[in-house]
Amino acid sequence: MHKTVETKPPIRIVHISTGLNPSGAEYSLLTVLKNLHTQNYEFLIISLIGHGIVGNEIEKLGIRVVYLDMPRRIITLSGIIRMIREINKFRPDIIQGWMYHGSLAAAFAKMIARNAMVIWNVRRMPVTQGSSFSPLILAKTVKSIPALIIYNSRSSASAHEELGFPHEKTKVIYNGFDGSRFQPNPEMRDAVRHELGIEEDSLVIGMVGRYTPEKNHLLFADAAQLILAQYKNVHFVFIGEQMTIDNQEFVHAVRKNNIFEQTHLLGRREDLHHLMTAFDLLVLPSSTEGFPNVVGEAMACGVPCVVSDVSDNRLIVDKTGVVIDTLDAHAIAESCIKLLRLSREERVQLGENARQRIIDQFSLETMISIYSNIYNSF
Repeated sequence: MHKTVETKPPIRIVHISTGLNPSGAEYSLLTVLKNLHTQNYEFLIISLIGHGIVGNEIEKLGIRVVYLDMPRRIITLSGIIRMIREINKFRPDIIQGWMYHGSLAAAFAKMIARNAMVIWNVRRMPVTQGSSFSPLILAKTVKSIPALIIYNSRSSASAHEELGFPHEKTKVIYNGFDGSRFQPNPEMRDAVRHELGIEEDSLVIGMVGRYTPEKNHLLFADAAQLILAQYKNVHFVFIGEQMTIDNQEFVHAVRKNNIFEQTHLLGRREDLHHLMTAFDLLVLPSSTEGFPNVVGEAMACGVPCVVSDVSDNRLIVDKTGVVIDTLDAHAIAESCIKLLRLSREERVQLGENARQRIIDQFSLETMISIYSNIYNSF
């Protein structure tokens, strides 16, 4: 007599995202789905706004994506009604909201799928002034709904708890990085430098991030002039949304600082794992961050980083780079120069230490394992 083996039904999870355009939150969602979609889970993705590049990548995994086409930063009644219909059909075990609007929508969904567990995923420092949407709305009105609130940095968790988010529901999951994708590659380093017309013995400082005030691109352009005054063979590579020759404001700053000939504007690129291998340093002088993926990715590529002292940057970099104490052009320049003064061999060793720190403390495998354990615990 053969014994019947019972198959455990898949865990059904709805992920509600503000949108599915390229950003740290959306790429983190995509990473989770890529690593878990072949296991005992069924996923439904709901995007509050329209189509996006990340949404296309999710659909390639065979996962259904529903676009509610709401206006940006506005939750509409028609959108909520459609969301409710989709969730009623899917009958989820877990509803996970990403960022503030996605989390608020997940709270609405809980009213319909009463047996589902709700998780919020908060991936930034709170903004309570000058913003069209305050996290205080979540903290004061629906904070009892989620069973768990996930943050990707301890700084973000602490800041939100000060606003009223419950400490007992806090879970910090650091972003994880794929060390097999992001790794040093001397051949690719040479190829990228050849593509950009940069000589082998030149120094390359990279900055990766979309063009927004909090990233401080203009401030770094001022710092770059000071660096160039001491190192004539330095080049500056900028990657990210709007970092192109069409960005008149930034190009003006580059010309004003007399660094135009040493500046490379690459715009948004999908091959960061290749481009970063050509860097000698990565600089991120942001005035605010959640958990900056670009720092972990650069470190995994063996690139020492110069970062501002915000969020968990100091924890991530530790002794493998430099943390800027004062966010001004002179301090940024001196922080970069401190590493440029090292010999090539010393910088390579520092980069190796940086890569090892990512593998030991911030691996992709660790992040995925934690998410899987959470889903399986409900």
